[in-house]
Amino acid sequence: MKLLKFFILLLVGLMNSSFSQAQVAFVMKLNTAIDSALSNNLQLRNDKLYLQYLSHVKKAAISLPNTVFNFEYGQFNSAYQDNRIGLSQNFQSPYTLIKQQQVALSHLKAHQFQIQWKENELKQEVSNTFNTMLLLSKKIVIWAYADSLYQLYLDKVLLKKKWGETDKIELTQAQIQKVHTTKELLGLQNKYQAEQLYLSYLLNTNQPILPDTNDWHFKLNEGALVYNTAINPLIKEQGQLVQQSLRRYQLEKAKFSPDFQIGMQSITIQGTGADNQNYALQTRFNSIQGGVIFPLFFGTQLQNVKAQKISYTMAQHELEIKSKQLSNKYKILVENYNAAKHIHQLYNQVLAYNQFIIANEELFEKGAISFLDFSLFMSNAIANELEALDAKFQLNQSIIQLNYFQ
Repeated sequence: MKLLKFFILLLVGLMNSSFSQAQVAFVMKLNTAIDSALSNNLQLRNDKLYLQYLSHVKKAAISLPNTVFNFEYGQFNSAYQDNRIGLSQNFQSPYTLIKQQQVALSHLKAHQFQIQWKENELKQEVSNTFNTMLLLSKKIVIWAYADSLYQLYLDKVLLKKKWGETDKIELTQAQIQKVHTTKELLGLQNKYQAEQLYLSYLLNTNQPILPDTNDWHFKLNEGALVYNTAINPLIKEQGQLVQQSLRRYQLEKAKFSPDFQIGMQSITIQGTGADNQNYALQTRFNSIQGGVIFPLFFGTQLQNVKAQKISYTMAQHELEIKSKQLSNKYKILVENYNAAKHIHQLYNQVLAYNQFIIANEELFEKGAISFLDFSLFMSNAIANELEALDAKFQLNQSIIQLNYFQ
């Protein structure tokens, strides 16, 4: 097949899957797509808004109860009409206030690490979608090439039938192969379009995106093959949840601490006082007061303390479980990467499929082999090339998973 027709088929295959809408597709590199997703993804935006919400909650963790103002008027001292004005304010113990702020701070930090983990997940999802779209685009090229060949030779078989130079078996085989390649081609194009829509969703854009074909060579990040639990955002988040449970436990215990109350009042006492002096309404008598507030019945609060202690223990166990799970998962990812790398190297040693097809195409043109033999050779060549592409795809997937695991 001529190179010109080959590239035309490539363009047609991509246009069928990418330009089905009236909008013009935009070719984008992977790093650009990741940056765009981190800036525009709606879910990530919402998580960052929640982080701002938690920041305000932390600032409001230390607060005072409302100030009590009271006013009294009547005959509470004598037959005269007197009045009394009072102000009082309650205060929680400083230890309780500190623990409230620590609980809010640990919640804030846990969500910060959760956002880091979600950013890694988003980067991985964009990279996976790029990898899948590039795999599909290369498969589209192969099946478009095969489809054009089978169409060409189906036409030749139909012509030979008119001349009586072929039988029904060869004709049926040619028709079946043509239907098969067309079905595969259409299926791949539909899958490509679905992945393209999903990529636009991840980037929160209505514009169709085409991945740069030069980006199908993923590389491991530095240190990706060395697992470090301390820098894993998921472990950091769980560590903060442990701290949050500890602070809640300490807060519940701190509620046994007494609260405090201070106040002042100003009253009038008309008439003759204890000092035998007569006082009018304009004369006021002032006083201050202080008090300690503590629970006499603390059985319910004691149960809250015990419950929170259990919650703290559960959070510690969850941290240990997640640490072991992630460590085991990382070992599996490394094994998968080594296996995928080895398989990909094996396929790189195999003869390129186009050379094999072209060689058999020439033999078929010369009549050295039958169409049935050519179809068999063609099917084997396509299968080998598709397996080689799948091997490359699996290697890329392994690299992506390791790059964004920690």
